[in-house]
Amino acid sequence: FFFQFFFMSTLSTRGLSFQENPEWFLPLITCINNAGKEDAEGGEKLVNLGVASNVLCHDLMEEKIKEIRAKTPIDTSSFGYFQFEGIEPLRSALSNLFNKYLVTTSTPTDPCDFAVANGVGPMLEVVVSCLANAGDYILVPAPMYHAFSIDLCKRVSCVIKPIPLQLSEDKKMVFDMDVVKAAFDECVAEGKKPPVFLNVNPHNPSGVIFTAGEVQQLVEWCVENEIHFVSDEIYALSIFDSSSTEFVSAYNVSVGADMEGSDKYVHILWGFSKDLGLNGMRIGSVCSKNKELMSSLQAVAYFFGVPADVQQLGAAILSDEDFMDNLIVENKQRITAAYSSVVEVLREHGVEEIVESDAGMFVYFKLSDTVSTKEEEKELWLQLANERKVMVLPSFVFGDSRLGWFRLCFTAYDLETTLNAVKRLVD
Repeated sequence: FFFQFFFMSTLSTRGLSFQENPEWFLPLITCINNAGKEDAEGGEKLVNLGVASNVLCHDLMEEKIKEIRAKTPIDTSSFGYFQFEGIEPLRSALSNLFNKYLVTTSTPTDPCDFAVANGVGPMLEVVVSCLANAGDYILVPAPMYHAFSIDLCKRVSCVIKPIPLQLSEDKKMVFDMDVVKAAFDECVAEGKKPPVFLNVNPHNPSGVIFTAGEVQQLVEWCVENEIHFVSDEIYALSIFDSSSTEFVSAYNVSVGADMEGSDKYVHILWGFSKDLGLNGMRIGSVCSKNKELMSSLQAVAYFFGVPADVQQLGAAILSDEDFMDNLIVENKQRITAAYSSVVEVLREHGVEEIVESDAGMFVYFKLSDTVSTKEEEKELWLQLANERKVMVLPSFVFGDSRLGWFRLCFTAYDLETTLNAVKRLVD
């Protein structure tokens, strides 16, 4: 009894549950902390191609931010309280951004359709907490962004119901509506109708753009079944010049097309981290015509507010249309070139199975034909990080049943560093 009392936690059950993380969490965090450091024997530095980061246009963004800071230095206007759900200049700038680059219909967005949070992940968490209850299933196509297991489960306590994507002959990830409906029926059979379908387009980890027809079919099915369609479009402005598929926002096939009911059930996520390469600024947003949802977000925005000065800076960046036009074009050119170079190196080293990406910052490829279990894949993953000093992410962390596949981020470093790391990976 004394031993049990002595080691009894002072935390609540909930507090202790926060320490429970997916099995990929510790290796990835360790890699983040050690990236760029030489090992004890002075060998190769660890290169982290596992985290989605885009540095390829940092030169342009650094110059722009310095220019803004020089013209409008920090002053007392950002010292006091503000609209935690987003200051008006930033919400207006977000609306203008959507209307110029994403919305192609005659139904524009409005500043009141936007709320802002300290990142798309936190915004997703609070949006889902408003749409679903603890224990509810969330339908998510798989392979899926690995951190959804944190965004949807750690505090919100929802359960992910994976919907396997099919790999087509031309190496694209595609939907099969029969598979979608089967997953939904399995949930309903348990007495748990899923309230949310979460889709990422362009897709993470594959980089595939789902066609307008696929997105429309999914949205129509969701609205018909009164399921909220949350569309994570965080890579929407990072489309390769070489892409054969046009990106169409879920907004355009739903609210923009006057689809009945879509104003209540379609919600779009976007942020500064990927398209603008500003992970550290922590600005994420949701666009929704659902006034009830926006009211709830406003009521709890105190818990995820972005500092006023950061919001002002974000608004200034987006409001310079000439800069944004140039940045988007330049970013597309640079990520297209980087993707092509990485794929070329992989093919030169005998890697044949590579998903045909359209956008984003990933290459999803099959590295091993010999891996037959999840345990073997995990062992290979850690071996690559510890011995070859390259961190990539294995398919099991994305909930993918295909073994031996890995995702690498080709925009996390300058291209020379990335290519050297890829060669170490496959040599």
